[in-house]
Amino acid sequence: MYIDGFINIDIKDNVGVDLVCNCQDINKHFQPNSINLILTSHMLEHITYDEAIKTLSTYYSLLKSGGFLIVEVPDCENLDERLRKKEIDLEHYNDCKYGSQEFGQTHKNEYTRNSLYQLLSRVGFKDISENLNTSIRVSWGLCV
Repeated sequence: MYIDGFINIDIKDNVGVDLVCNCQDINKHFQPNSINLILTSHMLEHITYDEAIKTLSTYYSLLKSGGFLIVEVPDCENLDERLRKKEIDLEHYNDCKYGSQEFGQTHKNEYTRNSLYQLLSRVGFKDISENLNTSIRVSWGLCV
């Protein structure tokens, strides 16, 4: 999804972005304390936990004081139970749990509200709050 007014970044070169870049190399393109807002939508689940720590730490260093990070990830809270209760179908379950086999789309990590909160806290983010007004169920706004 391309968002006007943002520098749109993706690892894939065929999705119409401003900058093709691995999330772990973003600091090569921006100065520390230079960004007001970072939106990372459905990216963290595609990297390992250790890579997520590194990436989020980089984001933290790039944000200006008072800047915001918005994180959107699939809600993997109680997936097995939700499938069993038919609250989600098998396709949704597989999308959340595994992603797809397309380049860059395999899921390497799952997040719940608690695990995402702990990860963000570990990196140093404060004032972590959940936004329930999104189409996905885990979205966080953070302030440094």
